[in-house]
Amino acid sequence: MIRTALALLMILTICTTTSIAQERDARTHLKQITDDIKSIENNPVIINHIIASNKMSRDISNSEIALKDNQWRRELITNQYNFINSVLNADASRELKKIKNNRSNTYGEIFIMNNKGLTIAMTQPTSDYWQGDEAKWQETFPANGQSFHLGDVEFDESAQAFTAQVSAPIKNSARENIGAITFGILME
Repeated sequence: MIRTALALLMILTICTTTSIAQERDARTHLKQITDDIKSIENNPVIINHIIASNKMSRDISNSEIALKDNQWRRELITNQYNFINSVLNADASRELKKIKNNRSNTYGEIFIMNNKGLTIAMTQPTSDYWQGDEAKWQETFPANGQSFHLGDVEFDESAQAFTAQVSAPIKNSARENIGAITFGILME
């Protein structure tokens, strides 16, 4: 299904392109995204981070999530990143930064959510901590299928660029959803 989602993205991109060169770029991006999802699902640093986060947040309440989300937003406003840095400096975030840096013309941002929709790894701060109330998580993780979410092209404040978000589940070796990932694909 991930290939179907990415094929859809490629078709949409091709339909909106004006040249053969742009079509070729869309096909290249499709291949890069597919390769990156595979590498993430095979990266023990990322998989172990998701599993540990899922265990740690097993009993977190909705009110605790709201408090953490509010703290995250306050830190963005004050530019004092204590809680945010704990996510930004995680080993899994460093792994995502490597992927983003290797594909500098592809991704504006990449972030991972755990089984509660909490941001647990990222290439740069997201606008909020809890993604569980958004389609990018709701349409990918809970179904435990091969669902995906393709967002509209929008200006992304954290990436400072026009991006289209593509989200997909991250699966363990038993092919069960353990988290979700969002790629902010640069559209400029």
